[in-house]
Amino acid sequence: MGADGVRRSALKRTVDAGFGRWLQTVSVDPLLARGRFRGWIIRSFNSDDACYAGVDLRAGDVVTRVNGRGVEHPEEALEVWTKLPTSSELVIDFLRDGQARKVRFGIVDP
Repeated sequence: MGADGVRRSALKRTVDAGFGRWLQTVSVDPLLARGRFRGWIIRSFNSDDACYAGVDLRAGDVVTRVNGRGVEHPEEALEVWTKLPTSSELVIDFLRDGQARKVRFGIVDP
């Protein structure tokens, strides 16, 4: 990822490698509030990985949506994952210190 976008070819390679493989690069836990799912707390990820370069996410942030979709259940996350190569952008909604935030990257062709 660059400051303004992610190359579609790089995104496609990551998606083609599989959701399970990508999940091995991050550590998250569910956040529940009053018994309801609120999002995924980022515990850690390899910030040296080029996949995360320029991404304003850090440990403690809570991811609530990706491309406007909830990702609470595995089938929801997988649906978002499989649509990424044909999406025009990658948008991650998250909470930092209780405040709603968003990162947005255009998905660009080479």
